[in-house]
Amino acid sequence: MASYLGFHEFRKAWAQLLGFNLEDMQGFGGTQPWTTEPLQCFFDHSDCDGEISWQDAEQILAEARKDATKLPKYDWAFSVLIRACEAAVDEKLPISFA
Repeated sequence: MASYLGFHEFRKAWAQLLGFNLEDMQGFGGTQPWTTEPLQCFFDHSDCDGEISWQDAEQILAEARKDATKLPKYDWAFSVLIRACEAAVDEKLPISFA
């Protein structure tokens, strides 16, 4: 992603599409605990360190492919995310954030 702010805005928009407000969640200034929200492995992940397993990337990939056309403003972000997830799944390697 182009910047931390851009990545955050992308995650906020995608979370909204999936039916929850990211800023209401613990870790994003809110008090709502993570319970049933989809793709917690992506939304509650640090934007600057750590890894996402290839198994989690497989879940993210399926949802990203389904939702990418619904948020055309974030086409580039979805494209980068989909390519990273495809590579992780194909190689059975994690996605590293640094």
